[in-house]
Amino acid sequence: MAIQQHIIEQLLLPNGGKYAVHTIPDAYAFCKSISTSHYENFPVGSVLVGKERVHHFHAVYAFARLADDIADELQLSPATKFEYLTSLKTQLSEPTSKHPIFVALNNTRQELNIPYTPFEMLLQAFILDSDFKQPETWDDVLFYCKHSANPVGEIVLRIFGECNNQTIGYSDAICTALQLTNFWQDFSRDLPNNRRYIPKSVLRNQNLPETFLDSVDFYTKFPVETQNLLQEIYQYTTELYRQGSRLIDVVSSKRLKAELAATIAGGTLILNKSKKLGLDIFSIRPSLSPLHSIQLLVRTLTYYSKGHNTKL
Repeated sequence: MAIQQHIIEQLLLPNGGKYAVHTIPDAYAFCKSISTSHYENFPVGSVLVGKERVHHFHAVYAFARLADDIADELQLSPATKFEYLTSLKTQLSEPTSKHPIFVALNNTRQELNIPYTPFEMLLQAFILDSDFKQPETWDDVLFYCKHSANPVGEIVLRIFGECNNQTIGYSDAICTALQLTNFWQDFSRDLPNNRRYIPKSVLRNQNLPETFLDSVDFYTKFPVETQNLLQEIYQYTTELYRQGSRLIDVVSSKRLKAELAATIAGGTLILNKSKKLGLDIFSIRPSLSPLHSIQLLVRTLTYYSKGHNTKL
């Protein structure tokens, strides 16, 4: 769910327009208001991370949400989106900014000694998104995820002080899986807007023409091939969750273990709901309702206790 248009318009003004802040607590309070008013498949700064860290999560989420909405939600030309996203990069390193998101984010960066790189990579992904082109191969998809999703995992690891070569590798697998899950979940929204995240190589794999997704009723013309296509992309995503779930076994923080378990549980639950929809996934967007809370809790506890041995 996007930030409301009138709020985005203010946040694109110098110092955040009427939302300019003069204290760090006010900046974090604003970021919290953004984080807690938006639905995601995974917990954003949930109680699992602890009170001492939750404000950092809100700052990171607010930054990513704003950039994502500029790239995806605003009816602007690619050139204008590029201009706005570039301005975010400038404010990221502007110590005198009174912009609520960047006051909070820069304070988080300084407190935790987080480099600029993951934030810059996120902005690069949103710039790519603002001038979307269907990927040719899985490598193209992974390149996008490397910028759009994986930096978030790195930032989370740094917030917990658990960032190293081993944890980064597992984290990348989880984040890429979450991004792919979101792609498949959003078929009904993205395809009408010509946003096709299935690589062309996968279409060719299933003997489908590259123009397959152009028609509104494409999946009714090739039902068997479409089912096979869905099976391929779901299996690819499931394997990434399986690889990444090893992260639960190697991190030390119990709170991070719990957050990871909840995140993977939410992602895999959505993926399984997508699978069960069959061809209806192209017209119905699966989501988690309050009724799924018990199922999500059971999955979370299972991941927490069994780690990568959990059956996906």
